[in-house]
Amino acid sequence: MYILEHLFRIRSGIYADKAFALLRIIYFLIICIHIICRFIRNIVKRHKDVLIEPQLTELSFTDFAKGPQGVRQGERAAQGVEAKLATLSLSPQAYAAYRAAHQ
Repeated sequence: MYILEHLFRIRSGIYADKAFALLRIIYFLIICIHIICRFIRNIVKRHKDVLIEPQLTELSFTDFAKGPQGVRQGERAAQGVEAKLATLSLSPQAYAAYRAAHQ
């Protein structure tokens, strides 16, 4: 049964045990959340991009003089995901072949 149908039955007094009916609704919602989370996990597993997020809390987009500090933060962030990046890398020979094929 759908949630609205249960809510209608609770409100109209069809269910004698309203607590049980509410538990059925909660159970249904938990199942829906579980399905959505599993769907999202599957998408994330297939997604091969690596997000590099430097901590730039002390910088704003107008802090041009602090550019080198931002670069250092970016390097630290990249080093933090180095293992993930390594899984996406090609050997120098494979990369040279790729470049030659795409010129």
